[in-house]
Amino acid sequence: MRNNLEMKKQSGFTLVEIAIVMVIIGLLIGGVLKGQALIDNAKVKSVVSDLKGIQAGYYTYLDRKRAAPAVDTDYTATSLGGFWGSTRTEGILTGDANSTVPGSNALGGFIGVVNGATTIGVSGVAACTSLPSKFAQLVDTSIDDGISTSGSMRGVSLAVTGAGTLNENLVGASAITSFYGTAGYVIVCMEL
Repeated sequence: MRNNLEMKKQSGFTLVEIAIVMVIIGLLIGGVLKGQALIDNAKVKSVVSDLKGIQAGYYTYLDRKRAAPAVDTDYTATSLGGFWGSTRTEGILTGDANSTVPGSNALGGFIGVVNGATTIGVSGVAACTSLPSKFAQLVDTSIDDGISTSGSMRGVSLAVTGAGTLNENLVGASAITSFYGTAGYVIVCMEL
């Protein structure tokens, strides 16, 4: 009789144990997603800070020298020196004034000052390249109105793939005519 009872006893997980495991898995997934959102927000804040820092550096140089700093014609190792060299030599922005390394943003693109960005209808801009469209819209929303075609922050789609210079991308780029979501990678430009 006793052997009969022991044979009918089944092993397995109870519903309570399964529910606890499901709650733990849900918490882990929620934590990972929230962590990714925090990382993305930190990158956006870094790009916004970079753009505002460049704007502040530009105006500080303008106040000290009574002239605008030189701007970079492109971002290659042989021609760098304009904006970064001018502001670093004066001690306004940190870094080696003789360095051939341009500023970079949190997402790996270039950051700098360009004149003649006629594609977006603005002549002097602080620009960040290679931003995914979702980040570009968040940067624009943080600084301006979140619309790529209006305000002091504009967006343009990349014109040159690969190692194109900032000027090549801005001169040959087409202004984004809709919201950032359809653009892929973009350059955001903040009017100085």
